[in-house]
Amino acid sequence: MKKINNIPKWITSIAMLLVASMAVAQVPPAGKYDTTSYPDDRKAIEKLIANDGDDQYLNDDYVSVSPDGKVYYGAEAWKQSLKGLKFKSIKPVPGTSILRIYNADAAVRNVIFDVSVITPKGDDALKLIVRETYVKQNGKWHIVGGQGTRMMSQEEQASLSLGSSVKPSYDAAPFTPPAGKYNTTNYPAERKAIEALRMLPDSATHLNDDYIAVGPEGRISYGLKQWQEGFATTAVKFKGVTPLWGSCFMRVYNGDTAVKNIIADVLFDTPKGDQYITVIRTETYIKQNGKWYFVGGQGTRKATAEEKENMGVKVSEKN
Repeated sequence: MKKINNIPKWITSIAMLLVASMAVAQVPPAGKYDTTSYPDDRKAIEKLIANDGDDQYLNDDYVSVSPDGKVYYGAEAWKQSLKGLKFKSIKPVPGTSILRIYNADAAVRNVIFDVSVITPKGDDALKLIVRETYVKQNGKWHIVGGQGTRMMSQEEQASLSLGSSVKPSYDAAPFTPPAGKYNTTNYPAERKAIEALRMLPDSATHLNDDYIAVGPEGRISYGLKQWQEGFATTAVKFKGVTPLWGSCFMRVYNGDTAVKNIIADVLFDTPKGDQYITVIRTETYIKQNGKWYFVGGQGTRKATAEEKENMGVKVSEKN
């Protein structure tokens, strides 16, 4: 297991999101985010959200992460996963939806849903934190990524029930994207600039504190300061990480938007002993005034067999 000071910032951020986000509120502070700019684009994105047609997706260049931690590469794979699901209701939580638009060609939407699922054990109520990323090309908006994270109960958080005491053992192949499906070589200079961000201090990598982080346990940090404040009181310590390198890739759009997908096994030192979790993480980057910034990160914990059953086996995010 690698030491924390020998690994890139983006990997340690997986642990930071899990630990730091435990102590923060779920409703965004009033007036913190710009939710009125680009009104015409906002209308177009809202229309896209309401549309279930195939033209939502950009050349099937889509990555979806469901709340049980499964990754679907392409819109068709995601749609197949929805077959047989039994939702009783899906309702957005008032006041939690934020749509940030950058450069009139990129957008990130964060929202919490109250979800009722019909399972073999009866109805199950869940709160899901959903993040969607949109890009605009040739005058049209498309969705290129979606991720759902289950919000753990206060009891689960208090018990520090993070994962398993047994190190994960499985074939990484299910997490690996199909060879050649995604463009991972375009904009080489931009890719180098984004990777270089991990060498800079946090204050230099976040855009006007316009940042939203979601931890794998389903807690939200609105802004860099709130994210950092969570470390002061936690009893959970990060010990190491094993990235599944075949699963890490980055898509760059229009030279000013990037989405990185990462999967890693993370080890924590807790009052109950070592705990392992597998985290599926998505990061979004935006370029403004010639400089790249980190505007959002979300982690989803790979669910246990029992958790999958309680979530209806294959519960997926709404979009």
